[in-house]
Amino acid sequence: LREILETGTQQHPAVFALRTRNGEERHVETMSAIIHHTHGTSLIQGIARDITERQQLENQLRENEAHYRQLFDKAPIAILEQDLSGCKRYLDQLVASGITDIRAHLSENTDALSACLSQIRVINANSESVRLYGAQSMAELIEHFGDLPGLEFSQVDSLVAIAAGATSF
Repeated sequence: LREILETGTQQHPAVFALRTRNGEERHVETMSAIIHHTHGTSLIQGIARDITERQQLENQLRENEAHYRQLFDKAPIAILEQDLSGCKRYLDQLVASGITDIRAHLSENTDALSACLSQIRVINANSESVRLYGAQSMAELIEHFGDLPGLEFSQVDSLVAIAAGATSF
């Protein structure tokens, strides 16, 4: 109310919990503003929306996210979420430059393989991924994924599939 009286309008919705006559709790969101009439009187006009269902859905979503986050984090297998778009651009440049056998080129040219792998961005990984790739921490895995030892040759098949346009492999 103070904000409305000082500024003439409510900048952000207010949320209230109300109890109905039958004892049910409902959540409402309100917005209000002062309306000035030409004959000198003013009144506060408000709009209230019942957001109970929306809040219930948001709470369920938070619970589901926490559940699946725990499944992801505690899974006994390595799970990586990666952005391979930079890698795909690099491979497309190789093909555009006339290289027709990506597998042979990457197998014979470790600099090209390292350059390609350095384009992979890890967005998220679970703790089993940290262990499997021998990183010291999640931050190291995410920041230096392309530089981790032993990664090169385990990724050639995936890189060939990416170069061929595969979206799952």
